[in-house]
Amino acid sequence: MRVAWGEFYVREFYVFSQPYIRVIEMTDFLDFIIDDARWAPSGHNTQPWRFKKIPPNILDIYVQSEENVLNLGDNETAILCVGMMLENIILSANHKGKSVEWTIQDSTDAKKPVIRVKFMDSLDIASSEDNRLYQRIRTRSVDRRSYKYKPLSNEDKKALEKALGSTLKVDWFESLKERYSMARLAMGATHIRLSIKETFSVHQEVVEWQKKDSADKIPAHSLGLDPLTLMISKFFSKSRKRQEFINKVPGGLFLYQWETDICPGIACAGYFMLSLSCPIAVGKAEKISQLLEAGMVVQKFWLTADLLGLALSPNHMLLVFSDYIRKEIEFTKDTHELENAKKLSQRFEAYIRKKFNLQPEKVLLMGRVGSPRERRGLPRSIRLSAENLLITEMR
Repeated sequence: MRVAWGEFYVREFYVFSQPYIRVIEMTDFLDFIIDDARWAPSGHNTQPWRFKKIPPNILDIYVQSEENVLNLGDNETAILCVGMMLENIILSANHKGKSVEWTIQDSTDAKKPVIRVKFMDSLDIASSEDNRLYQRIRTRSVDRRSYKYKPLSNEDKKALEKALGSTLKVDWFESLKERYSMARLAMGATHIRLSIKETFSVHQEVVEWQKKDSADKIPAHSLGLDPLTLMISKFFSKSRKRQEFINKVPGGLFLYQWETDICPGIACAGYFMLSLSCPIAVGKAEKISQLLEAGMVVQKFWLTADLLGLALSPNHMLLVFSDYIRKEIEFTKDTHELENAKKLSQRFEAYIRKKFNLQPEKVLLMGRVGSPRERRGLPRSIRLSAENLLITEMR
């Protein structure tokens, strides 16, 4: 339930099947926008955006640096996520009778651009479809568990493809053989991710082991692991020496890979791969704009999936390692795993080229999709409060 600006904003939501009522005093229209915008997805729940309010109708978005070995270079993962957040802003504004104009205010640092969003009164009424997508902003989340063995209907695929417009295209990997092939490739990426020293500290920073929800991390209980594997993973994540020990044990990572890659990879409707429909932009500002626009479309795709009752689980490490190898970036000092990454990248790129004649450098997102076995009670990442996302001075 919403009431007039300057009064109160009341929302009912669920955490582990328990209903909660959150009452927030909102002082202006921009508070409502930020409160909706912050629920956009981001890699490892890092939320690479900060807001500066310029009352009464301007919002500046500062992209935060999110560079680590688990993300694409040049902060591209963060910029793509900010594009997804922009789609939330547009849906929220349209829902409140406003139109939106956004521009890249500052691209001096291509890795940390500033985006200015301006809101204007509009006589246009938000479409019923946009209103339905708006209602899914907070229910959309990652479901890393196995899904039902139920293929996507033609109607579902058409709806998802329609959400992409002319900006992106989607390719589907649906047969058992295709799902298994993708799961095996994902399994290889997981092995590299858990083996190299460079990712260990990142994992310690982004995984919340103590709580079942987290405002700025990924709750371990949402990783899709059974209690025993979760307990084992927690033990070996305590120190690098423990991690190195389990890595050296033959099959030491297999149980984790089985539960995060093989079982979920087969138990789903299929894998999806979203790629650019147009040439990759060359200029600095043009590339930022292209990533932002692509992110907006990705979010619309994801919200549409949620509206259809489908679950999504992105799997981007194949894309990350492939990108590093293609650009000849030595992302690890471990020569053995670097060689494994080269072989994995070659297999992955050869497979998607042969299957769909895809250009690997155009692929922005891939993952699993399907009908969830259960929705209520799934642990999930929550978000930093709107107050914690505000900045008061220019950086």
